[in-house]
Amino acid sequence: MFKCPNNIFKKNWTQKEINFLKENYENILNKDLVVALSRDEGGINYMVSKLKLKKDYDFYCKSRKKYLLDFPKETFKKLYLQDKKSIREIAKIMKLGKNTVDYYLKYGDNK
Repeated sequence: MFKCPNNIFKKNWTQKEINFLKENYENILNKDLVVALSRDEGGINYMVSKLKLKKDYDFYCKSRKKYLLDFPKETFKKLYLQDKKSIREIAKIMKLGKNTVDYYLKYGDNK
């Protein structure tokens, strides 16, 4: 059986990458950092923890509420009432949680 050395896949962080992370972490989504730095999310999270970086509060809140901007209430109502889809089916189609779909059917984007 082939035994792989522990550090064969580890890639050392360059100072340029660390500086990029320090300057941009606050206002860039982690999935975008993964692409920009060509690293997996676990490696980025490790370095963020090591550097004690934090997301900007307003940016974080807006990024968590993206669905409020993307889907009007009518989209959910149409799927639910006209197309006779269940909440579970709508959640699967729109790649959302069942509670999120339930929330939009009740309140929509009228928060």
